[in-house]
Formats: sequence, C-alpha cells, structure tokens
Amino acid sequence: MERLKLQRFSRSAFHGLTTRLAVAEETVRAIRSGEVDSVMVAGKEGSQVFTLDGAEHAYRVLIESMNEGALTITADKTILYANQCFARMVKCPLEQVIGGSVRRFLSADDQAILRPLLKPAAGRSGAKIQALLKVGDGSQMPVQISIRPLAKNGFNHAPFGLVVTDLTAARHSEELLRAPRPRIARHDYPDALRRPCSQSDAGGQTSGSQPAGETGGKKTPRNHPPDD
Repeated sequence: MERLKLQRFSRSAFHGLTTRLAVAEETVRAIRSGEVDSVMVAGKEGSQVFTLDGAEHAYRVLIESMNEGALTITADKTILYANQCFARMVKCPLEQVIGGSVRRFLSADDQAILRPLLKPAAGRSGAKIQALLKVGDGSQMPVQISIRPLAKNGFNHAPFGLVVTDLTAARHSEELLRAPRPRIARHDYPDALRRPCSQSDAGGQTSGSQPAGETGGKKTPRNHPPDD
C-alpha cells in the first residue's frame, strides 16, 4: 500500500517537474527569439519587472525618457507595457500598472468612447480622444490619448499603442483666457477740467483756452477809477 502511494506521488511529482521544465524552455526560447522584452518575477518582496536589452534598447530609452505616458495594450485593454512617466501620472508603482487593465484609470463614459477605437475596424490611422485620467490619490487629470494599432508580432489580435499627454497646463491657460478682463471705469469730469491746456506758439501767442479778460486776441477794455 505504501509502495503504491509512493509510486503515485512519484508520477505526480514527475509530471509537475515535466510541466515546469516545458514552461521554462518556452520562456528561454521566447527570450532568445526576441519575442519577450520584459520579464515579471514574483518574489518575497513582491513582483519585479526586468527589461531586456536588445536591438530596440535605444528606442526604449527614448520612450522611458519622454515626458508623456506610453502604453501598449491588448484589444481587451490589458496593459502589456507602460513607461515610468505614465506610472508617475497615475501615481501607482509600475509593477501595479503592467498586467492590469487600463479600464481602472478611466471613467465609464471614457471607456465607452475608447471601446470602438480598440477594434480592427478602427483603421491604421489611429485616433485621439480627451479624457479624465483617474489618479491613485483620488484626483483626476485631463489628458489627451492618442491611439494607434501596432503590428501583431505573434498576437492573435494586433495590440495598440497609446500616448497619454497631460493637459493640465493647457486647461489652466484656457481658463485664464476665458476669465473676464477688468474694465477701466469712466468718469465724467467738469468742462473746465476737460478743456485743453494753453500752449504757446513760436510767436509767443497762446492757443487753446484763453485767459480771462481776453477775447479773440484783443484785450477787453477795463474800467479804471478816474484820476483824482
């Protein structure tokens, strides 16, 4: 009886080892053929993402250093890749972004707008939408999402590349332009204050307002007391 149990356990253990070996060999084959660009390893300290260097290393450096969020997602909205900028935008660790769904960062209304754009019939030209990105701290960020289909590269359906641009500064500028401008108040001044100041011409004559007692350049005769 004990021998029979041992044989069954040995067969089960052997089958498990065979399955794990097949998975390991498939992983190594995919890495060697360039089908894998990053590896997620689960350990005691949590999951870690390791990026592999290859012919596209320079391109990856460019994507990682850009000031816009970059994503690669499947048709069912699973995030295959995200750069550090997008992780900073949503204020979530990168390992919590990759492998999850992009739906968690969009409202139901924005998901409805994005859904038809993630279909093969959407075309190769891509599209752009404006949405509110859900941030990890509970706030929202106005963004523009540019969507473009990518090559299949072994996928049953072509994945999509997303570029997410922060529109916070642009929206702030628009609000400043729409804000009412202060108006200069108009006041009614007395006629005496609105008269132009007297100016002297080259001949010493004055123009503009005339001194009291003069009319048309002629002196008005004045009454003087008689001489005694």
